[in-house]
Amino acid sequence: MKKTATYLILYSSAHFFIDFTCAYLMFARVSGSSQFALMLFFYNFCAFALQMPLGLVTDRLKRCGSLSAAGCLLLILSLLLPFGALPLTLAAGLGNALFHIGGGTGVLRFYPGRCTEPGIFVSTGAIGLYFGTIAGKPAFMPAWIPALVMAALFFLLLFQSEERAPAEPAVGRQPKRPPSAPDSVTTAPSIAFPFICLMLVVCLRSYLGLILKFDWKSQTPFGLILILAIVCGKALGGVLSDRFGSWRTVLVSLGASGVLFLLSGSPLPGIAAVLLFNMTMPITLTAFVRLLPGQQGFCFGLLTFALFLGFLPVALNAVPGGTSIVLYAALAFLSLLLMAAAWKNRRWDR
Repeated sequence: MKKTATYLILYSSAHFFIDFTCAYLMFARVSGSSQFALMLFFYNFCAFALQMPLGLVTDRLKRCGSLSAAGCLLLILSLLLPFGALPLTLAAGLGNALFHIGGGTGVLRFYPGRCTEPGIFVSTGAIGLYFGTIAGKPAFMPAWIPALVMAALFFLLLFQSEERAPAEPAVGRQPKRPPSAPDSVTTAPSIAFPFICLMLVVCLRSYLGLILKFDWKSQTPFGLILILAIVCGKALGGVLSDRFGSWRTVLVSLGASGVLFLLSGSPLPGIAAVLLFNMTMPITLTAFVRLLPGQQGFCFGLLTFALFLGFLPVALNAVPGGTSIVLYAALAFLSLLLMAAAWKNRRWDR
């Protein structure tokens, strides 16, 4: 138990510091560039889209920690060397991608069949980005401080044992799977439709997260509280999925978030809606893995590629004018319909 907890604590903490460092770099060293918007596009492409091909490579590797350590090393170089805006952006994005694909694949392998631990792992990045942005905007923190943290993580990740934990099946009531869907058979026609549905859900979650605007968000405590809601939502989604089953968790979280988005002109319903909406993050991730067993790296990369696709409309200024709480609710309900369509193939909800 101690060994399994140590692995999760290390990678979840590293996720926080990696995203903190990347945000710090972009705002301390790149935000002054006249082409900052273009640099952000390149960063997101490297950090998210590249994880899909990197995932194919990762699935062939026995150890994932070496990739995560390589990501830390790349960020150390980015912090300490006088890179220009474009080389720094590409190095930070690639370093981020290497850590995430290594860490995400490792967590999925280390906790097979589980949703709780992947949920905790993915949750910490949001709070890292928040504080990294704050630290980077005035650039009040010297670069050698995050460089020291990256150096420590480099050695910890490089030498962390990756011996797999024994399978720990979820303890809650799980839906019975029909006899027509055996574990050993995963054919392209049988998974294509649920795969497309799940990809669209991830795209919508990414898109909605980027366009959310609340009048009350600018008030001092609520920006941080919203970030904490995202963190808690991702972590709680995994816990509840293992306890009650993926579909029950999806039905309640997305249905309730859609209703609460309609009331999100006030802070409390809005915060609750954001928390509930993000609960599907670990569920969609583990759903991909259950549809393509043994390809954890590709599945993690596929999810991050879908996050990048959700970012594209925002990057291309294709956001409808006057985004409103009605649009937020509609996207939540559409996500629920897509998950319901994917649920017809029960292979992903064990």
